This record gives sequence, structure tokens and C-alpha cells, in this order.
Amino acid sequence: MKKIILFTIVIATVMIMSSYTTIAKPDTAPGQQRKNYGSQREYVLMILTRNLERIQNRGGNATGLFRLVMGLFLGPGHNDKPDEEDEYDELEVDANGDYEGIIGVSIELEGNATGGVEPYNWSWDLGDGNSSLEQNPQHIYEAIGNYTAILTVEDDVGAIASDTAFVNITAE
Repeated sequence: MKKIILFTIVIATVMIMSSYTTIAKPDTAPGQQRKNYGSQREYVLMILTRNLERIQNRGGNATGLFRLVMGLFLGPGHNDKPDEEDEYDELEVDANGDYEGIIGVSIELEGNATGGVEPYNWSWDLGDGNSSLEQNPQHIYEAIGNYTAILTVEDDVGAIASDTAFVNITAE
């Protein structure tokens, strides 16, 4: 009986979500990149997977139901993450340096990434003890000097690449 109720909820969720074309998760923290789930299909699958995992974590057995739903919804053998055998371009990162700035005045650092598997997670070490998780952070350096900013990017399958940019801050 519980499986029938759950399956009814699953079907209702799919029907409700079918009116959406693109779903985006709201930002979870300032400065973090929005995660765009793309189609309603990807969003519904994410919700279904989480709910079925919760059933199993509470001691229920949803394996058969999970396979049924995934098979009906996606077809047999679907995997939305690339396999190790899948080919994609190597992740490459560009910190677009070098940068010049004036003490106490905001400068923008620009990061780019190509290859790998999107979405990317961005991380800047700004060289003065500060950091940012934005792709293109704005930052104010509080002291004259030369700094080394390091951009590190991780793609969706865990590939990591870095690039360095030098930042020269002057009095004027």
C-alpha cells in the first residue's frame, strides 16, 4: 500500500513539474553560483532520487520502485553523470592576469574555464588572506604591494585546475 501511495505522489510530481521548462535552485549563500538544473526532467529526477533515498535511509526498501520510476522516466541504462569512459575536453582555467590596481579601490578579477563538465565551482585565493567563491570577484586590497591571486576550478566530476595571476597594487 505504501508503494502505491508513493508511486501516486511520484506521478503527481511529474505532472506538476511538466509545466516548467527550466528550474533553478535559489542561492544557498551569498557569492555562490546558482545551480541551474536545466530541464524539469532533471529537477524532477533530483527530487525523486532524494525522496527515494530518504525512504531507504529510514529502513524502507525502495530499490524496486526506484528502478521502475527511473526506467519509465528515462529509459533503461540512463546515467546523468559522465562515466570514466566518457570523453570530454580537459578542464582548463584562465585567471586572466596580470592586474593593476590602486590601494583602497575595488578591482575585478576575471576567471574563465573551458572543458571538463559543467557546472564549475570557483575558488579564488586573493593573495592577501582573503578568498572568494565567485567567478569574477571584486576586491579591495588594503596595502600597497604585489600579490599572487590563484584561481582554482573544480568541475562536476571532480577534475581540478588552477591558474595564477599577479596583482600589483600602487598608491596611485
